[in-house]
Amino acid sequence: MNRLAALLMVWATTTTAVAGPTSQPARPLSASIPAEALVVYFNRPGAQVRSRAQAAAGMASVLLAASTLGVLPAEGGFLADLVGCLPVVGTHDLAVVLLHVSSRQVGPHSYRLEQLKLALLVRTKGQNEPITAQIRRILSRHTNSSVAELEQVSVGQDSFRRLTDSRLPPWQVLTFGALDDLYVITMGSSAHRQILDAHRSRTGSLAKNEWFARADHATGGDQAGIEWLIDFEKLRSRLGQVVRGRPEAVLKELGFDTVRRGLWSISSTPRGQAWCGMHLTADGDRLRVLSDPDTFPDRHRQAVPAGANHAMIRMDVAATSRALARAYLASRSDQRAARLRQAWRRVQAELELDIETDLLEQLGPYVIIHDRPPHPLNIPFACTVLIQLRDRAGVQATLDTLLSAWDAHLVARSEGIGRALFAPRIRHDADGVWYIQVGLAGPALCVTDRYLLISWSPHAVRANLELLSQIPDGGTTKPGANQAGR
Repeated sequence: MNRLAALLMVWATTTTAVAGPTSQPARPLSASIPAEALVVYFNRPGAQVRSRAQAAAGMASVLLAASTLGVLPAEGGFLADLVGCLPVVGTHDLAVVLLHVSSRQVGPHSYRLEQLKLALLVRTKGQNEPITAQIRRILSRHTNSSVAELEQVSVGQDSFRRLTDSRLPPWQVLTFGALDDLYVITMGSSAHRQILDAHRSRTGSLAKNEWFARADHATGGDQAGIEWLIDFEKLRSRLGQVVRGRPEAVLKELGFDTVRRGLWSISSTPRGQAWCGMHLTADGDRLRVLSDPDTFPDRHRQAVPAGANHAMIRMDVAATSRALARAYLASRSDQRAARLRQAWRRVQAELELDIETDLLEQLGPYVIIHDRPPHPLNIPFACTVLIQLRDRAGVQATLDTLLSAWDAHLVARSEGIGRALFAPRIRHDADGVWYIQVGLAGPALCVTDRYLLISWSPHAVRANLELLSQIPDGGTTKPGANQAGR
């Protein structure tokens, strides 16, 4: 049932972070979202992303057929079901909504999820058959009639189907059904009714919230391909009731301790992507511009493939990395955080490295993100990232040492374990490309004269290396003695 929930809700992230603007319907998705929502993510795929989703349908069909015939193992079947969702809603505007979350303490330093309410709204415009067919197929594979019950529920003029499983807590309920030009899937007690009430104007909706309307206009969110809202004040209240101090500590490390609400958007323009955000604080609204296409330096534009959707962010990479690490540690118990700090110090001492000085402080300030080459399955956020370098040789040596040690650790852990073919490894090819391999080659990176290049596969890295080799100032990597293939 937990996997079933994941399969139905995965549609929230079925397009990449390079979506473009699309024509806006008369009734925005925000008009069907309750005003008390904690987190909302909107995705409005542009023509390019919709085309990729349709192109991925062929490969998804092959995986689904293999799964149906029993060719794939259990894990592979679950992956095939996930991939099968991608082309179904990758061509529609959608919103995923976190309506409620709470936890309870189960030990001195441990907590467990107590309740979760999620909703997925897809603007199908009445073309529901692809989604309902996918749901029927998933239910036939992942439900058991002896413990699960599927029933029809009516609320006024609307109806939907509800799936319950006797093995799970009462709040873990899945519902799905059409709602005018939308298709709605929810998880959690009463979540579907909350969407119905907002849609039918029986309760307040996000679209009618004064601050959201103001921030949406200021950030260009109404025309953005991607937009997301976080109500920090409500999240702190809900989680802080049990996990006392931790939400506040995490948000403080991330710089959001004084932010009550935040709304961010990503919009495509002919010159690149604009990333904007609006923060509501005690002192009023604050507009943040992360990526402004009018300020992109020409020397970095050369590293972007022609026609690619791209953004450029000027940032302190070391400071941002430190903040993320501190935030993660703040989310752990004091004992767990202390053990992690000690382990990290031990690793650096054994490798004779100072990661902050040798690596992080040598990165930036410019970070470039683009969508070339596109992933064949249109996997969400499978993009290419180029991080400007200050000291290529130092970064190369540090990464070589760190990744070699990581691979040695993985090899030691996999000794004596069967299915060695699928044991994770960190591979290093003669051209300087490092990549993760778990059966298939996965995420990869390479150090060039100008950038740390990261992408979703060795092939994607090498495609970008070909472009960088044409930059006059020297963007290519030059394999050295320490880059022997493994």
